Amino acid sequence: MVHILVTGTYPAHLGQEMVNIYLSGKQPKYPDFVKKIHNWVVMDNEVKTYAVYEAPDDKTYETLLAIGKRHTAYTAIEGYKYKPEVLIEEKDALAMIPK
Repeated sequence: MVHILVTGTYPAHLGQEMVNIYLSGKQPKYPDFVKKIHNWVVMDNEVKTYAVYEAPDDKTYETLLAIGKRHTAYTAIEGYKYKPEVLIEEKDALAMIPK
């Protein structure tokens, strides 16, 4: 399985706009093979969100496209940014380090 971390940020004073978009249900749905494992929020001068998704390895590209389509709905909020990152397990990362 592939795991993808999506970090999003937006100005705290625009939180209600984010909630309105989130609750509207108008943003594209994720395909059935994409599963959101967890979601965290950090409240500060800006709001920072972390979401971890899981999908089959052979669906990595399609998952990244779906994440992009979904998060594009939130770019209507001035200052909203998001960044998807494919996570690598520690054992695999260690094997990449030259000896």
